[in-house]
Amino acid sequence: YICSNLKHKIRQNKIRRNQSDALNEFISAFKITVQNNLTPIKKLISISLFAFFYLNLNAQTSHKFDGIEITTTPQTVTDKENRKFGYVYEVLEIKNTTNSTKSILFHTDAYYGGTCATCANSEYTYSFVLKPNETIKGSLKDPANNGLYVFKSDTNGKLKDVLSDLKFSNVVVK
Repeated sequence: YICSNLKHKIRQNKIRRNQSDALNEFISAFKITVQNNLTPIKKLISISLFAFFYLNLNAQTSHKFDGIEITTTPQTVTDKENRKFGYVYEVLEIKNTTNSTKSILFHTDAYYGGTCATCANSEYTYSFVLKPNETIKGSLKDPANNGLYVFKSDTNGKLKDVLSDLKFSNVVVK
């Protein structure tokens, strides 16, 4: 009941907001629900659900390859007025954690519904050169940074494919 009540409160707003706004709305709904004289066990369950949803809203994954760390973070497409368009991408951040220049070559394996949509296509092989301790980060505002973001989902439901797994193969670090 508590979980569906929280979900209902969050979904009441027909225009989806960015993750930060969604998290703030979730926290407000959570506080109101917990303050309504819940039994100790219901409070414990509520706190557990809160932690679970909080972690999912800010889900990052990290991959390490010989001094290079690739972190992916979901990001929703917006325009100048911060209106959400519904597309969500996994944005890559590539960090050289060493004191020497490194180059990395990798293939992005994007799985949708358990099937790899990019594995047989060399177009999804990318290479980057990073100076010591340099970090490069993808930006949806800069489409020239090809290879630094991967389509995840369409929250409007027009595109049915949803990223189920993202892997990096044929990785070469020099």
